[in-house]
Amino acid sequence: MHDRLTFTAWLREQMGRRLISVDGVACELSLPVESVEEWLTGKSAPSRAVCDQVAGYFGAPPSWVWLLSLRSLRGREFEA
Repeated sequence: MHDRLTFTAWLREQMGRRLISVDGVACELSLPVESVEEWLTGKSAPSRAVCDQVAGYFGAPPSWVWLLSLRSLRGREFEA
């Protein structure tokens, strides 16, 4: 896949394809809006369990979404 793609970039792309807002993603995944906003700004990354939820919603392999999340994190905090 993409060697330099981050979770943030991937999530933005998926949201654009589905024409779904931050509020929409948060609602669909039953998560706080603030969590999704922090992912999109690179302030945090989702946990493994949440990556599985995100992957399921967007139809992506869970392990690949987790890898993107780890790549995006780089010393930042994980978000529940």
